[in-house]
Amino acid sequence: MNGMVWVRALVGAVWLNGAVEKLLRVTKGGGDVYVIEPDFETQTRNLGDRGLVRKVFQFYCDNQMRNGWIGRELQLLFEGCGLGGVGVEAGVVTYEPRSFAPYFLETAHAAFRNGIIVEEELQKWRDGIGRLLDQENSFARSAASWRCDVRKARASGAQTFVGAKFVERPFYAVG
Repeated sequence: MNGMVWVRALVGAVWLNGAVEKLLRVTKGGGDVYVIEPDFETQTRNLGDRGLVRKVFQFYCDNQMRNGWIGRELQLLFEGCGLGGVGVEAGVVTYEPRSFAPYFLETAHAAFRNGIIVEEELQKWRDGIGRLLDQENSFARSAASWRCDVRKARASGAQTFVGAKFVERPFYAVG
């Protein structure tokens, strides 16, 4: 293929280098790869208790997501797999309030089930989200790496020109 687009494919990947290798295997040398991945630690909520919001989201990012920081790790990951011409653009995702309310409620429930927050904090979270939805004032965002423009470094064992340099290492030498 001349190019590939992946959306939220690496955030749950067990073996990141293997996932990238599979992505590249089907992309022609010189092809473009665009990857859109979230950075879950950058989530924000407009609940009044900042400490509670930080506790819940940090727990979720570090314990409920396999690769919660993938958005900020894409460039090093791709360069580490022998790719050239890597560029990352950050964007902001604003969540639609009613559609994502169950997700944000479950995030707090997971923190409660794991002893990160107490029942009083869980109730405060529920009440706060309900109040914001009733007032049509709910707000939530996170950063995402919207585009990772990658030139495939190697299609086979022969040297391939990538951007302004030759890449000596084959892309499958990941590890």
